[in-house]
Amino acid sequence: MSRWWRGLKTTVQTSTAPSLSACNYHTIQAIPREYTGNRVSARDREQGRIPAVVFNQSLLQKDPVNRYPSRKQLLTTERKQIKSILKSLQAPFFCATTFQLQIRVGSESSVLLDSEESLTH
Repeated sequence: MSRWWRGLKTTVQTSTAPSLSACNYHTIQAIPREYTGNRVSARDREQGRIPAVVFNQSLLQKDPVNRYPSRKQLLTTERKQIKSILKSLQAPFFCATTFQLQIRVGSESSVLLDSEESLTH
């Protein structure tokens, strides 16, 4: 039993977690999508894209006057981009990490629709 605990301690100490500064250098670029559904998502995945949903929530506002209903954005991003971010972080997990999110007009466009911080799950 003591060997198991020592092994666990070694694993926890040697595991690499993404540093806060490393996450600040990565930006996820996405484009809005208009249609939803299983077939649309399957087609996106076949073409190397990842369908995503971003929820903006104003419940953290302390002043009730400034609160607005949460809204949902349907987005898609490139699989290559997410894989390269995961590879550069060298972390065994990708849960609850904050990244900069840029929403562009099109896949090759330089026009920004929105730029914000996003918490990934």
